[in-house]
Amino acid sequence: MPSAPTPPNEPSRLATLHRYSILDSLSEPEFDDASALAALICGTPVSLVSLIDQDRQWFKAKVGIDISETPRSQSFCAHTLADSRTLIVPDAQQDNRFADNPLVLGDPNIRFYAGAPIVAPNGHVLGTVCVLDTQPAFFLHNRSPPSKLSPARSWPSSKREPISSRTGAPPPRSSKAKSSQPSAA
Repeated sequence: MPSAPTPPNEPSRLATLHRYSILDSLSEPEFDDASALAALICGTPVSLVSLIDQDRQWFKAKVGIDISETPRSQSFCAHTLADSRTLIVPDAQQDNRFADNPLVLGDPNIRFYAGAPIVAPNGHVLGTVCVLDTQPAFFLHNRSPPSKLSPARSWPSSKREPISSRTGAPPPRSSKAKSSQPSAA
């Protein structure tokens, strides 16, 4: 099983992830809602908000699965870190990157995977919002999925706060970013 390539910005990507202080945190309704909505929209039994740490992928929110993390070496989501694009795997058993993955060969028996990167305001990919199924699925393959899920741009402002307003969150990449703080004038 080939491992996902490590992005060249891995040290700074991990520093960004850790500044959010989100790993191993308690369940939060906003993330649970995002995961449930992804499963509903895609019609899959499993969906996750997955964050990729140095040696593991940890699930901030999950629907349809009981585990809370897997080794990064087995992670489908880690494949989005280097190129920041949505990854769709219609049939994992037919994909050389995943055919011998323990998550395909055994529980949870992944056949279909689709994951869109969660991108921090500074451009680092922190993880994915992803959906899984035990059956191959080609319905999403013919659609144009979003290339990224960015808490600073794509999520509704009411759902953005759990990510972008966390203590230690990195500043936006552009100085043109709108501030949610009232002006002092």
